[in-house]
Amino acid sequence: KGGIIKKDWLKFDEINETNKNNEFWFIDSAYGGSDADYNAILKVIKKNNLLIIDKCYINKFEFPELINYLKNIIDRNAKVYIEGKASGKSIIQTLKQQSNFNIIELSVKSSKIERKHSVSPFFESGRIIINKYIDNKQDIINQLIFDNNKNDDILDTIMHAIETLLIKNNGNYSFSII
Repeated sequence: KGGIIKKDWLKFDEINETNKNNEFWFIDSAYGGSDADYNAILKVIKKNNLLIIDKCYINKFEFPELINYLKNIIDRNAKVYIEGKASGKSIIQTLKQQSNFNIIELSVKSSKIERKHSVSPFFESGRIIINKYIDNKQDIINQLIFDNNKNDDILDTIMHAIETLLIKNNGNYSFSII
């Protein structure tokens, strides 16, 4: 049934959204190699007060291969959020130099369990929709409903997406000069 996030809270649906302006990418990177954690790459769509998890890629690419992979799957001028720790710092620097992506560095200020508790109401209320045809569906389910998984890379990207697009300023950033 699940831990903090319950399995019956997960909502799957067919996705037909094509508005590129509402499309965002989240990356949780790892150092490459067969014993390393996975790189998790998540494409989400924000539609009104909903967050749609559209695509999910996981791999164990080493740095150069990961950079090339990202350039091939992410659209030009996309907004890309990357966790700025470990290999994420180098990925941020490289993509800023070598791509037209709009790169935003993310940081984490609380524990994974605290973060999972803070995003769980979005699942319970049905504001998170997962593409029913998404790759790695079982990995996504497992990382969402089981707490303290060894692999939590997809979970990190999902939590970043919710925190950034639904919690912080509701994804709308406005600036003023005082």
